Amino acid sequence: MTEDRASEPHGQDVQPLGRALRRAEAAIDALMASRIEAAGISFVQIRALHAVCEGAATTPGGLSVTMGMTTGATTRLVDSLEGHGWLTRKRRKDDRRVIELGVTDAGRAMATRVSPIVFQAWRDVLAGWDPAGIDALTAYLTDIARLADDLRTSGTVCGQGTDRG
Repeated sequence: MTEDRASEPHGQDVQPLGRALRRAEAAIDALMASRIEAAGISFVQIRALHAVCEGAATTPGGLSVTMGMTTGATTRLVDSLEGHGWLTRKRRKDDRRVIELGVTDAGRAMATRVSPIVFQAWRDVLAGWDPAGIDALTAYLTDIARLADDLRTSGTVCGQGTDRG
Protein backbone atom coordinates (compact mmCIF):
# COMPACT_ATOMS: atom_id res chain seq x y z
CA MET A 1 0.00 0.00 0.00
CA THR A 2 1.84 3.06 -1.23
CA GLU A 3 0.49 6.56 -1.07
CA ASP A 4 1.80 9.89 -2.22
CA ARG A 5 4.28 10.99 0.43
CA ALA A 6 3.57 14.62 -0.35
CA SER A 7 0.37 14.26 1.69
CA GLU A 8 2.28 12.76 4.64
CA PRO A 9 3.48 15.00 7.49
CA HIS A 10 6.77 16.53 6.34
CA GLY A 11 6.77 14.02 3.46
CA GLN A 12 7.40 11.20 5.96
CA ASP A 13 5.87 7.72 5.81
CA VAL A 14 3.70 7.35 8.94
CA GLN A 15 3.15 3.60 8.61
CA PRO A 16 6.21 2.65 10.71
CA LEU A 17 4.95 4.86 13.54
CA GLY A 18 1.50 3.28 13.38
CA ARG A 19 3.02 -0.21 13.36
CA ALA A 20 5.32 0.65 16.27
CA LEU A 21 2.46 2.03 18.36
CA ARG A 22 0.29 -1.04 17.70
CA ARG A 23 3.20 -3.41 18.40
CA ALA A 24 4.08 -1.59 21.65
CA GLU A 25 0.45 -1.70 22.79
CA ALA A 26 0.17 -5.42 22.00
CA ALA A 27 3.44 -6.23 23.79
CA ILE A 28 2.46 -4.19 26.86
CA ASP A 29 -1.00 -5.79 26.94
CA ALA A 30 0.55 -9.28 26.76
CA LEU A 31 3.09 -8.46 29.48
CA MET A 32 0.42 -7.03 31.78
CA ALA A 33 -1.88 -9.99 31.15
CA SER A 34 0.88 -12.44 32.06
CA ARG A 35 1.76 -10.51 35.23
CA ILE A 36 -1.78 -10.17 36.61
CA GLU A 37 -3.12 -13.56 35.53
CA ALA A 38 -2.61 -15.05 39.00
CA ALA A 39 -4.75 -12.29 40.57
CA GLY A 40 -7.82 -13.71 38.83
CA ILE A 41 -8.56 -10.74 36.58
CA SER A 42 -7.76 -10.07 32.94
CA PHE A 43 -5.86 -7.00 31.78
CA VAL A 44 -8.94 -5.77 29.89
CA GLN A 45 -11.01 -6.16 33.06
CA ILE A 46 -8.51 -4.25 35.22
CA ARG A 47 -8.23 -1.47 32.61
CA ALA A 48 -12.02 -1.11 32.64
CA LEU A 49 -12.16 -1.23 36.43
CA HIS A 50 -9.50 1.49 36.66
CA ALA A 51 -11.34 3.61 34.08
CA VAL A 52 -14.47 3.54 36.24
CA CYS A 53 -12.51 3.99 39.51
CA GLU A 54 -10.72 7.05 38.12
CA GLY A 55 -13.88 8.58 36.66
CA ALA A 56 -12.67 8.29 33.06
CA ALA A 57 -15.83 6.31 32.31
CA THR A 58 -19.11 6.56 34.21
CA THR A 59 -21.47 4.90 31.72
CA PRO A 60 -21.21 1.84 29.46
CA GLY A 61 -21.02 4.16 26.43
CA GLY A 62 -18.20 6.15 28.00
CA LEU A 63 -16.41 2.92 28.87
CA SER A 64 -16.81 1.75 25.27
CA VAL A 65 -15.05 4.90 24.01
CA THR A 66 -12.36 4.81 26.73
CA MET A 67 -11.58 1.16 26.05
CA GLY A 68 -11.85 1.40 22.26
CA MET A 69 -14.38 -1.42 22.19
CA THR A 70 -17.70 -1.99 20.49
CA THR A 71 -20.81 -1.51 22.58
CA GLY A 72 -21.50 -5.26 22.40
CA ALA A 73 -18.04 -6.14 23.70
CA THR A 74 -18.39 -3.49 26.39
CA THR A 75 -21.71 -4.96 27.51
CA ARG A 76 -20.08 -8.39 27.87
CA LEU A 77 -17.18 -6.80 29.78
CA VAL A 78 -19.52 -4.96 32.16
CA ASP A 79 -21.55 -8.18 32.61
CA SER A 80 -18.33 -9.97 33.56
CA LEU A 81 -17.20 -7.27 36.00
CA GLU A 82 -20.66 -7.17 37.55
CA GLY A 83 -20.71 -10.98 37.75
CA HIS A 84 -17.47 -10.92 39.76
CA GLY A 85 -18.98 -8.34 42.09
CA TRP A 86 -16.49 -5.64 41.07
CA LEU A 87 -18.89 -3.25 39.33
CA THR A 88 -22.51 -2.13 39.65
CA ARG A 89 -24.97 -0.71 37.13
CA LYS A 90 -27.83 1.55 38.11
CA ARG A 91 -30.19 3.80 36.24
CA ARG A 92 -29.73 7.51 36.81
CA LYS A 93 -32.66 8.88 38.81
CA ASP A 94 -33.04 12.08 36.78
CA ASP A 95 -32.77 10.26 33.43
CA ARG A 96 -33.74 6.57 33.50
CA ARG A 97 -32.26 6.09 30.01
CA VAL A 98 -28.74 6.54 31.41
CA ILE A 99 -27.01 3.67 33.17
CA GLU A 100 -24.25 4.66 35.57
CA LEU A 101 -21.37 2.39 36.48
CA GLY A 102 -20.01 2.18 39.99
CA VAL A 103 -17.14 0.29 41.60
CA THR A 104 -17.90 -1.96 44.56
CA ASP A 105 -15.66 -2.36 47.60
CA ALA A 106 -14.53 -5.68 46.13
CA GLY A 107 -13.70 -3.91 42.86
CA ARG A 108 -11.66 -1.26 44.67
CA ALA A 109 -9.86 -4.00 46.58
CA MET A 110 -9.04 -5.81 43.33
CA ALA A 111 -7.78 -2.59 41.71
CA THR A 112 -5.67 -1.85 44.78
CA ARG A 113 -4.26 -5.39 44.77
CA VAL A 114 -3.38 -5.39 41.07
CA SER A 115 -2.05 -1.81 40.73
CA PRO A 116 1.40 -2.58 42.25
CA ILE A 117 1.80 -5.48 39.78
CA VAL A 118 1.00 -3.18 36.84
CA PHE A 119 3.29 -0.41 38.14
CA GLN A 120 6.15 -2.88 38.58
CA ALA A 121 5.68 -4.15 35.03
CA TRP A 122 5.93 -0.57 33.76
CA ARG A 123 9.08 -0.01 35.85
CA ASP A 124 10.55 -3.20 34.34
CA VAL A 125 9.71 -2.08 30.78
CA LEU A 126 11.23 1.36 31.34
CA ALA A 127 14.30 0.18 33.27
CA GLY A 128 17.35 1.82 31.75
CA TRP A 129 15.42 4.78 30.34
CA ASP A 130 16.49 8.14 31.61
CA PRO A 131 13.74 10.26 33.22
CA ALA A 132 13.95 12.88 30.45
CA GLY A 133 13.29 10.19 27.83
CA ILE A 134 10.26 8.92 29.76
CA ASP A 135 8.96 12.48 30.13
CA ALA A 136 9.43 13.14 26.40
CA LEU A 137 7.70 9.89 25.41
CA THR A 138 4.83 10.67 27.79
CA ALA A 139 4.45 14.16 26.34
CA TYR A 140 4.45 12.90 22.73
CA LEU A 141 1.94 10.13 23.41
CA THR A 142 -0.30 12.49 25.40
CA ASP A 143 -0.21 14.96 22.52
CA ILE A 144 -0.99 12.25 19.96
CA ALA A 145 -3.96 11.05 22.05
CA ARG A 146 -5.27 14.58 22.53
CA LEU A 147 -4.96 15.41 18.83
CA ALA A 148 -6.65 12.16 17.82
CA ASP A 149 -9.50 12.83 20.29
CA ASP A 150 -9.84 16.38 18.96
CA LEU A 151 -9.96 15.15 15.36
CA ARG A 152 -12.50 12.45 16.27
CA THR A 153 -14.83 14.86 18.06
CA SER A 154 -14.45 17.79 15.66
CA GLY A 155 -15.07 15.80 12.50
CA THR A 156 -11.95 17.22 10.85
CA VAL A 157 -11.45 15.84 7.35
CA CYS A 158 -8.48 13.49 6.86
CA GLY A 159 -5.31 15.30 5.93
CA GLN A 160 -6.38 18.61 7.43
CA GLY A 161 -5.00 18.12 10.93
CA THR A 162 -2.71 20.37 12.90
CA ASP A 163 0.94 20.68 11.86
CA ARG A 164 3.27 19.51 14.67
CA GLY A 165 6.92 20.34 14.31
